[in-house]
Amino acid sequence: LTNLETLDLSFNRIEKIGGLDTLRNLKTLYLVHNKIRKIENLDHLNKLELLELGDNRIRCIENIDKLTQLKKLFLGANQIRMIENLDRLTNLAVLSLPGNAIKKMEGLSKLVTLQELILSQNGIQNIEDDEKKRAKW
Repeated sequence: LTNLETLDLSFNRIEKIGGLDTLRNLKTLYLVHNKIRKIENLDHLNKLELLELGDNRIRCIENIDKLTQLKKLFLGANQIRMIENLDRLTNLAVLSLPGNAIKKMEGLSKLVTLQELILSQNGIQNIEDDEKKRAKW
């Protein structure tokens, strides 16, 4: 499976991301509708361009700073409260976070390649925050 470029493990009962160490050519990974609580064990997937982790139990965006080729990140229907730890994703064009618990639009100013941002169904109360005042986007 070392040449595998796409892997779809959606709609399973996966609780922890693991066992992907040999998939160094993976470009697309779908883990939708599982029981994942933490983003982890993806550091070696340096060719990954699309990561779909929607409908899990993730509370925090973490451990993805080495995925520098990532272009599309889907984290809808989780329990995420803050947009954070995305600074190193310099190729990110799509960030999809609908159906989470995000209250403030912050942590976005360094995402200069971002073309599509989806934050519906989060309970955001105000788009005028300190970060927006500092960095005009």
